[in-house]
Amino acid sequence: MALEKKSYYQARELDEKLSSISSLVLLEFSTKLDVIAPTSDENVTIFYRSAVNVPTLVAGSDKYVVICHVSAGKQMEGAESSISAYYGLTFESDSSSEDELLNNAKLLATYSVWGRFSVLFDLINSQMELELPTLPARPRSIDVMDASHSEQASER
Repeated sequence: MALEKKSYYQARELDEKLSSISSLVLLEFSTKLDVIAPTSDENVTIFYRSAVNVPTLVAGSDKYVVICHVSAGKQMEGAESSISAYYGLTFESDSSSEDELLNNAKLLATYSVWGRFSVLFDLINSQMELELPTLPARPRSIDVMDASHSEQASER
């Protein structure tokens, strides 16, 4: 019974955080399409990456902006076939703790951005017949972009 209550409260907290999203916009996507010869699978590395920057307060509001970078694909001996995207995410929060804001951004990236990227990834993969692997339901972790990566993304 305690497990059910805990799961209920976790789901409710997640729902509250997801409802705090003001906007979620695809800013840019790109593909890298090197030819990867069909050889032994042991030489092919499959990767999935997801990262956010530290949320920035929008002046005069309780909204924060986050840039999310997601990518997935496969690599082999200097060749890579991948799809990557940048998303802009705006969310409301009354917290001013950087750790709590970053945790909120990671949670929103896990459940909102990753879902949108998965749809985009599947569409491009299917239409271009890239034979890239299926994405997991959610990423294992969300990294924090360094300042230079965030600045490059915000220029897009």
